[in-house]
Amino acid sequence: MLRYTPMGAVCSAFLTDVFSVTIRMALIHKRHAIFSAITYLQDVHTQFGVLKCVRYRTCIATGIVASCIIPLSLFWYTVTMCLPGSEKVLKFYTAHTFLGWSSDNKWNNCFLFVISDHLVVNQQYLLSGFLLVLSCYILGLLKQTVASFTSVNHHENDLRLFFTAYLRYSETVSKGVSLVNRALSLLLLFLYGFMTFSIFSVTTFLLTSDFTYVLTEMLATQIILMLMMILGFYTTSFQAVAVHDAAKRVKNLVYDVVSRSESSDHETRCLLLMMAAEFPSEVVVTGWGMFSLKRSFLQKTTSGMFTYAILLSQVGNQTPPK
Repeated sequence: MLRYTPMGAVCSAFLTDVFSVTIRMALIHKRHAIFSAITYLQDVHTQFGVLKCVRYRTCIATGIVASCIIPLSLFWYTVTMCLPGSEKVLKFYTAHTFLGWSSDNKWNNCFLFVISDHLVVNQQYLLSGFLLVLSCYILGLLKQTVASFTSVNHHENDLRLFFTAYLRYSETVSKGVSLVNRALSLLLLFLYGFMTFSIFSVTTFLLTSDFTYVLTEMLATQIILMLMMILGFYTTSFQAVAVHDAAKRVKNLVYDVVSRSESSDHETRCLLLMMAAEFPSEVVVTGWGMFSLKRSFLQKTTSGMFTYAILLSQVGNQTPPK
């Protein structure tokens, strides 16, 4: 059990629950925007052929199965507390869950704790896992849409035809980015908050617990939870960063085409260069405008997590006040 309850553990657990509730509310509010974004990107994405669409369906099915690992792990740990020899631990957690109340009957405690764990905790992580997979799927479609310009021949020898093709492409991408940000920006803010404070909750538990009193099942469950949250955090981040990186490759392609062009139409050349220079800054997925998902975001968040862990370890080594 915990040697003492640090303020970091209380805040992390509270904010995890807050973000879990806001995810539900935001998902209900944004359902039409999500449907519009998926429909638009799938229509654009049809030019890539059926095989890639099937591949995405396979990925999303695999991701949904993976998102069930945490709920199943938590449910497995909950069920193990109903086994013989765990009566005291079960009674402790029942009292902790139900504000001090617990029954002297083992099976009453088991029933109440399993039901509450299934309806609250498991649903919490299952919904966030589903949203994570949905976000990765939408961002994957957006990345393919942005990258499509580099894989198709757009009359590179004729600068005017190339300009027309690029203009049509940039309008398509601009609309796609707008729809995705309208659908996901708020949800990504809440999802990142949920995953971050879930990780903080586990690190607080690991650094402040007396492991002589912690069950092996509970320790394994907490480690699985932390690993899955870290995996989800970076999977979503890399998918969003890939969208911005694809836009940079398009910019470099335009620069290359203009530099190799022998056209004397200087106005078209200058206009293409200006549009290409601004293009990557317009193709960015954001978290409700509070952060932009670029490579710098990964560097800052990774260093921030390590800093939090170091500070937390220092707090954990202090003797709590009596």
